[in-house]
Amino acid sequence: ALRKCKKAGKLGVNAENISIDVDAVFKHVEKTVKISRMGIQKILKDAGVDVLNGFGKLKDKNTVDVDGKEYSAKNIVIATGSKSKTLPGIEIDGEFVLDNAGILALKEIPSDLMIIGAGFIGCEYAGIYSTLGSNVTLVETLPQILPTEDADVVEFIAKKYSSRMELKTSTKLMAIEAKKKTVVLEEEGVRVEYKPSHVLMSVGVAPNTPGIGLEDVGVEFSKAGVKTNDFQRTSVENIYAVGDVCGKQMLAHAAYAQARVAAANICGGKTVYKPNSVPWAVFTSPPIGHAGLTQAEAEKKGKVLVGVAQYASNGKANTMGVRDGFVKTIVDAESGRILGVHIVGSNADTLLGEAQLIVEKEMTADDLLKVIHPHPTLTELIYDSVAGLC
Repeated sequence: ALRKCKKAGKLGVNAENISIDVDAVFKHVEKTVKISRMGIQKILKDAGVDVLNGFGKLKDKNTVDVDGKEYSAKNIVIATGSKSKTLPGIEIDGEFVLDNAGILALKEIPSDLMIIGAGFIGCEYAGIYSTLGSNVTLVETLPQILPTEDADVVEFIAKKYSSRMELKTSTKLMAIEAKKKTVVLEEEGVRVEYKPSHVLMSVGVAPNTPGIGLEDVGVEFSKAGVKTNDFQRTSVENIYAVGDVCGKQMLAHAAYAQARVAAANICGGKTVYKPNSVPWAVFTSPPIGHAGLTQAEAEKKGKVLVGVAQYASNGKANTMGVRDGFVKTIVDAESGRILGVHIVGSNADTLLGEAQLIVEKEMTADDLLKVIHPHPTLTELIYDSVAGLC
């Protein structure tokens, strides 16, 4: 909303003296979380689900102990999610060193925020807090930010972010001295000290499995998390696992899909979790959406064609005043099958639904061009990205 207000003048709307009410911002966050939680609680209640609040631990493959009281079940689903990771020797103290939950509990906007880790979570928070007025420094050990994204998308976001914050790639965190509020980084072999007001550790998440008895009942683990087959079944036949705890695609919508598979199989079905692609939305500024392979991944499999449609060429984008961005589509040169769709720009997360359908249903470029897209809409960008390839 703040970014839109700042750009309103270009559309003929004069929005002066724009300010941030920090208390109102965090109240909105709390209200949104509360409404979402209440919505889920209602869904569970309407479905007749009994909710037990407490710490659960497996006693055997059919028994769960919840705070000293035992409950038995024919089948059990492990869905304990994940928790933020940190680095060896770095403690999350909730004051100077924060995780992605702790930063929202601050109730203030950090004046100088250093973010360690430039994956999707780090980049999302960097966009949010730089917009809110923090001086942001984004630190990444790897040579680029957003390592899972297509190279052209990364270049676009890096250029945007470089004008709003300090990006430090190929930079190693050496130490954090919380008492002195000091961070030591290694940049091109030289140790440099910084004194940010706060540090956000954004180095990924880990399956939340300690202490719940999985090993005791014979549940096996992979390097990523709880090991499951295509039916979401663990090594113990009647125990299933879904979501971040499996360490596969650590995304809420992937967890929902896995849960549907597990539920269907518990009810006697033979449903498998084997999607061609899992859509990935990154809420940077502007947002990113991708489905399928990156160009580099696709080129390892064979010859490809690449089509690009710029937001600046789209009537709706020009009307909205959002000319920055593009849709990039990767097509198998031999079969014409669309292997990947990458979107960066306004409403990329919303456009991602069509992109995912295209990849999941193995559509070809010719198939896509037979679909009439309404005008003027941003969806035409997906069509236009392949129009020149056929």
